[in-house]
Amino acid sequence: MTANDNKPPRRPGEPNRRGTVAALVAVVAIGLALFWALSAIRAHDAVQDCIDSGRHGCGDAEPR
Repeated sequence: MTANDNKPPRRPGEPNRRGTVAALVAVVAIGLALFWALSAIRAHDAVQDCIDSGRHGCGDAEPR
């Protein structure tokens, strides 16, 4: 006897909750990855603008 033997059969047209949750998790993960990538691009762009303007010490780690 398996764990699925006790569940009532799914009615036609009833959504698959496991698939819905998996899709939601995937969408959130993609959203977080996009947010991280855009933040990294913006930070790189700010450093590049600083360097292009001729300033020194642009970035997190300044040379010693």
